[in-house]
Amino acid sequence: MAKIKNCALPPTVTNQLLQEIELLPEPDVLAYGQEFMPGGFTKAKAIRERLAAMVRGQGPLPPALISLLNYSLPFRTTVETLSASALKELFAPLSVLLGHELLLLHLLVDDRDEVHKFAGEQLGRTFPPPTDADKEVSRNILAGFVELRFLIPGGVSLSPPGAPPAGEPDALLGIFKEALTKSEKEVARLKQSLQEEKDRAQARFKEATDKTEQERKRLTGEREQVRAKLETALKEKSAAGARCQELSAKMESAIAREVQSQTTALARKWLEAPLQIQRAAEEPVPKDLLDRAEAALARQAAQDPHTGNRVALARRCKALVEMKDRLMLAQQNALSPIAELKPAIQELGNEIDRLQKLLAGGKPASELAVRLLTVVNTSDDWDELRRYGQFMQELADFRLISSADERSCYHALHRKFSLLEERGKPKGPEVDTGWSLRDALFRNKPTLLLLDGHNILFGLPDLFAAEYENDHPGKKARQKLTGIVEKLVSPRPNIAAKICFDGPSAEVTRVRSNLEIHFSGGNGRDRADELIVSRLQFKDLQSLDQRVFVVTDDRAVRRQILQTGAKFVPNDLFAVLLADFQCLK
Repeated sequence: MAKIKNCALPPTVTNQLLQEIELLPEPDVLAYGQEFMPGGFTKAKAIRERLAAMVRGQGPLPPALISLLNYSLPFRTTVETLSASALKELFAPLSVLLGHELLLLHLLVDDRDEVHKFAGEQLGRTFPPPTDADKEVSRNILAGFVELRFLIPGGVSLSPPGAPPAGEPDALLGIFKEALTKSEKEVARLKQSLQEEKDRAQARFKEATDKTEQERKRLTGEREQVRAKLETALKEKSAAGARCQELSAKMESAIAREVQSQTTALARKWLEAPLQIQRAAEEPVPKDLLDRAEAALARQAAQDPHTGNRVALARRCKALVEMKDRLMLAQQNALSPIAELKPAIQELGNEIDRLQKLLAGGKPASELAVRLLTVVNTSDDWDELRRYGQFMQELADFRLISSADERSCYHALHRKFSLLEERGKPKGPEVDTGWSLRDALFRNKPTLLLLDGHNILFGLPDLFAAEYENDHPGKKARQKLTGIVEKLVSPRPNIAAKICFDGPSAEVTRVRSNLEIHFSGGNGRDRADELIVSRLQFKDLQSLDQRVFVVTDDRAVRRQILQTGAKFVPNDLFAVLLADFQCLK
């Protein structure tokens, strides 16, 4: 069997590795074949077959292949960020959330020797399939780890004030029982070391306390000296004040006598001071100061279309309230009110409520989301914002932030991108946080938009749950989604949208020239997902003059579409775009 370094791979890990090879991004596979395979392979399929043969064979895998896996495996950013001790501590919950075999692959290809050795020790262990309760407990453990290690040191907590720490979850007692037994011996050994360290710390503490007490006494003496000097200075100040009053009285008397003598000799000499003030008032303001002020106003005016102007919103809200009052007064006083008055009053009321909510603002429920919004709003760099967007997506995948907070963060991220583009800030590689889809919609660029229908209906219950039938999205929910997408693409003829649903029989319904409804046909789960992936695989996307986006929260679909050149868009980000393009009214 194949080996990674000195660790032989069991069949389950070998099968997982074969699956990951099939999902490697095509550009990475082609680059590997041309550089590391004899003869310079240029076909991705042939390269994948050669890589699969290496995995099924005997002996250690090439270091170049291990480096490719370390770079391309999903969630590599999360694993690389965690230290070796953190990976050991979080092995059980990460194994439940990512899958035991995938996590072992991550650890085996890791460059750190301690991490690789730990993975080799875990190869012989077996784990039962996780239940839904195990997954929920694992998410709680991971959230607690993020809170204790990253957020609480920075002044942020995910728990309500005064809440007790979470206890050890019962569902994982069996998993941790063996590790706990092994730890008891280590604890006994560490107790003696801790006691010795405690004695040394107490000695250092006593020494520091003695020094502090000496410093306190010294500062107390200096304070008393300063206090005595202050009292002396106050007495001198009082004496100086009395002397000043005396001199002021003498000066006023002298001024009065001098003014009387001067006005008799030169009556208009006293006008010199007012004339100097008048000349100073007539001098122009320095030009550079005015230029800076005008430039500041121009920059603020350029930012207002993206971040809003409270004065303009308040002025518009006031005008709408006045108009509504006039309409209501006309309706009350008219003997025969016309039918148009009532809907006009209703529309004005809705618009007033929207503007008042916008002026009042909203605060995310999660402190983690508040912190994310803070760093996004203060950032001024494309690459930094792209990293925040990737981190935001991983938090959402682990359900560490709510759907509403995720939308708030995406909205702030896109608003910041818009502001940077308006200011002409240098732009790095294209940001995969939906900004390219927003740009395509805004500029009506040639684009193919594939939507995982039922995944969207289940993933956005705040938009579609009211249309569910027996707690399940049916015909009404599908019709609502179709109507929303039609509003999005109808004014944009270069945007071709296809909504894919699971269905017993395969059929295609054309709603308009650039909107189609596809039913997968067949039996079983994930039929619409397979339909989406198959449509991408039968297209040479690099030769098409259009971009391709897939709206879904299904991780398996995301990983499969990335190797085709398409980009995925999370459901909550798609909801933000629908709201921004006014498709939800």
